Amino acid sequence: MDLIATDVARTLDDTFLATSRSRRESHERAERLDRHMGMDADSTEGTYRHPTAPVPLRPVLLTQQAAGAMVAATRRLVRLISEVGERRAPDFPALVERLGYRRPPCSVLTHRDSWNRWAFSMARPDIVVSGGRPWFVECNLDSAVAGIEHLAAMDGFYWKESTFAPLARRMGLTSMDNFGPRREVVLRATRSRGRPKPSVAVLGHRRGPGFGGEEYFDDVITDFARHGLPCRFAVPDELEHDSRGLTFQGSPIDVALRMFTIVNAHEDPVDVTAMREAVRHDTTLILAPEAGAVYTSKKMLAWLSEDADLLTARDGAFVHRTVPWTRELTDGAVSWQGKRKPLLDLVLEERERFVLKPADQFGARGVVAGRDATESEWHSAVSEGLADGNHVVQEFHAPDPLPQSVRLPGSEESGVIRTAGVFSPLVMGGKGAGILVRQSPDPSTAIVNTPRGGVMNTAFVCP
Repeated sequence: MDLIATDVARTLDDTFLATSRSRRESHERAERLDRHMGMDADSTEGTYRHPTAPVPLRPVLLTQQAAGAMVAATRRLVRLISEVGERRAPDFPALVERLGYRRPPCSVLTHRDSWNRWAFSMARPDIVVSGGRPWFVECNLDSAVAGIEHLAAMDGFYWKESTFAPLARRMGLTSMDNFGPRREVVLRATRSRGRPKPSVAVLGHRRGPGFGGEEYFDDVITDFARHGLPCRFAVPDELEHDSRGLTFQGSPIDVALRMFTIVNAHEDPVDVTAMREAVRHDTTLILAPEAGAVYTSKKMLAWLSEDADLLTARDGAFVHRTVPWTRELTDGAVSWQGKRKPLLDLVLEERERFVLKPADQFGARGVVAGRDATESEWHSAVSEGLADGNHVVQEFHAPDPLPQSVRLPGSEESGVIRTAGVFSPLVMGGKGAGILVRQSPDPSTAIVNTPRGGVMNTAFVCP
């Protein structure tokens, strides 16, 4: 299957870079994109790109078949994650214990099935395409799910750009509805609780401008209001709880869309007292429930990889084809290429073939790629991960180079460069809500994200 619409991408790149006028227009578009996404000359770290990363001149262009296949595969992966959890533990409390889930200080975890079932309604995996094949390296089911706001901002920018939109329309390019599928999840969840027309609170972790603040969620709030659903922004410590459930400034809330990650909230303390009361009394529904953080554990992929041969023939083949060989880091034996071998011996001897990951972190925090570490650094990382007891080791698949037209940072130069890419389809209630793409200007890098020199981009679909 062809992933990238190569001919269309080449046509656009040739158009944008063909003449001095078109290059100037492309550079100006890149400057406007930076401003639109919150980058400026004084930025030391952007939310959508690292200051040293180049600015994309266009979205990544996917074939219709590839975009549909990513969404369908994500639906299937989420189902299998749910099933492997049921197979490995008799109930949710046992699963929490079996995973070694470390409840953060601001935990609002519940064992109530009527809440936790909604954890599977919103997903954003990370997909690396290697050798022409997609590989699921992570699957995020937490925080309602992050990324849609960036996609909506980028998609909206391109469709309003006079130097891009007319050409894109003539070529039949499309983008996905970013907010609609998640809005439908919210409505389904509240209808199941007798609230057909809910009042919504978008919960960020702080007030103010920038990432995660009130202005960042303006488009989300406007979208709910446009569809007849009252919606306001709030932070957790502004909420109160009474017999009606959660309230904000005296008005009741039917559903709180949690837009911050509980696992990492200790870095920016969040008062969740009122949210805990809502959970305890089963009143205002919180989406995504904290169960999403539990199922996001990379141990779930390790279990799925390990159990592949126990599944149906079709599901087992899907796992072998799309999930890299992944195991919990323990002092035990594993099956590797048809042989039993001590896991520690394997990862130490085959350092360049593996990546070590904390099971419960985001944003590549604590991730060590064996090929980027010295032998002594790898030994230390493996020893520390083993002592921590909450790491996985995963077979590394190098991303295929992804051509991208860019403006180089801090210059008037532009061109087509080879990038390393990670694709993150956002799937809400089974429907695609866009595909977030992160790209690194270093095509040989093992880790692609914004803090490590990358840039976020969006994917458009070609007919």
